[in-house]
Amino acid sequence: MSPHGSGASSVTTLVPAGAALAAHSRGEGLQTLLRGGRPMNDAYSLTLYNRSSQPAFTFAVYVVVTVRSGQRDPSNVYPLVWLAKPLDDGGQVTFQWTLDFSLVYADLGCQENNPWCSSSEAEPVQYDDTARNSMLLDYPNSAYTFTRNPAVHPVKPPEVYIDTTGTVPAWTLPNGPSVGLAVCGGEEDKPLAPIPAIVTDSGPNLCHTFDLSPAYFIHAGQDDANTMIRLDTVKRHQQVNYDPGVYFAQWTLDKANEWICGPP
Repeated sequence: MSPHGSGASSVTTLVPAGAALAAHSRGEGLQTLLRGGRPMNDAYSLTLYNRSSQPAFTFAVYVVVTVRSGQRDPSNVYPLVWLAKPLDDGGQVTFQWTLDFSLVYADLGCQENNPWCSSSEAEPVQYDDTARNSMLLDYPNSAYTFTRNPAVHPVKPPEVYIDTTGTVPAWTLPNGPSVGLAVCGGEEDKPLAPIPAIVTDSGPNLCHTFDLSPAYFIHAGQDDANTMIRLDTVKRHQQVNYDPGVYFAQWTLDKANEWICGPP
C-alpha cells in the first residue's frame, strides 16, 4: 500500500492522483510559477525525512504538466520517477531544482513500470522566444534527427512544442518514438542537470504541446529512478505546493507511513 497522509499546511493538500491530474489539465488550483512573463530560475528545495518502520523505501518526486498531442488520447502521458533516493529509517535527502526546461525524445514506446531513457541530448527551450520554443523530430535517411524548429510557433506563455514530420515512423512499443520534457534538478550540493520528467508516445505529423506549469508530488515506494508511472493507478500521492516567493519545503514520512508537513 502506498504511504500517504494529511499534512497540516495551508499550501499543501492531499488529493487523489487522478483528480489532481484532471484538475491540472483544466488549470485549476495549480501555481503557474511565473515572474515577469518568464519561468523563475530560483532554486527550489525539498527535504524528505524517513521515519517509517518500512525498510529501504525509495523517496521520489514527480513532476506533472499538461501535455497535448493533437487528437491523441490525453491519458497517454507518463510522469517519470524524476528525483529519487532510497532511504532507510532515519535517513533524509534534499532535492533541488530550477525551472529550466528541455525537450527530449527516445526510440522506444511508453509503458507503465518500464524505464524511459532519452535517445537525445536535452535541448533547452524558452517559451518566450520563437527561435527556442520548439523542436522538430524528423527521420531522414532512416535515422532520427532532433533539431531546432524556429519561428514555427508564436509565443504563447507558458507553452513549448515538439513537432514531428511525416517521415517519422508509426509508433510501436519496442521502437517508439516517444517525446518528453526534462527539468533541471538533482540532490543538494551536487551539480544539477536536465532530467526527463514526463513523457508521451509520438508518431508522424504530430504537434506535442507542453505547458510549463509544474505540479509536484512526492511518494515513498519501490519504483526506481526514470520509471514510467500512471498516476491513476497509484491511489494517492502527497502534493507539494510552493507559495510565491517560497522555495523550500520539508516533509516527513512517519511511523504510520503518513506524510506530515515539516521536519520530524
